[in-house]
Amino acid sequence: MLDSLRLQTSYRPLQVLVLADPSALPQLRAQLGGVQVAQDPEFSLQLLPSSPDASPAHRLNLAASHARGTVLGFLDSDLQPLDPDWLQELVSHALRPQLGAVGAKLLYADGLIQHAGLITGLNSGLAGSCHHLLGRREGGHMGRLQLLQQFSAVSAACLVLRKEVFSSRRRL
Repeated sequence: MLDSLRLQTSYRPLQVLVLADPSALPQLRAQLGGVQVAQDPEFSLQLLPSSPDASPAHRLNLAASHARGTVLGFLDSDLQPLDPDWLQELVSHALRPQLGAVGAKLLYADGLIQHAGLITGLNSGLAGSCHHLLGRREGGHMGRLQLLQQFSAVSAACLVLRKEVFSSRRRL
């Protein structure tokens, strides 16, 4: 994933922090030896030890505390970019002061939609995925699936936001 992230992401500079169980770090370092970071001075890669039983919130806070940029992006390790400008697009919206978090349309390997925004209270649950299992190029209700739109929430599998928003102590 890291090599495709480096090669398929035009946004620079890019700092990538990988959180892993401390016992797995030596093996991970060996695997990452093939990632050609040295050839790209605007792509930095850092491994951070994180307990495997740490909560997702703890892991996000740990990564954010080591991030040097003003925009944070959180990605699941199994994601593969499809367009080199994907991160530029997400960051351009995350920088808008009226927006909090920004997410992406995430696809399964077969091209069906995994996430394209979350709606709270969908199907009597806490939140549900909008347009789940529709095809990548389908229009969805009134063509909304092909447009930028606002949702109640976005998936943490691909989440971009300003560091000041993440660190904010304001009560909502």
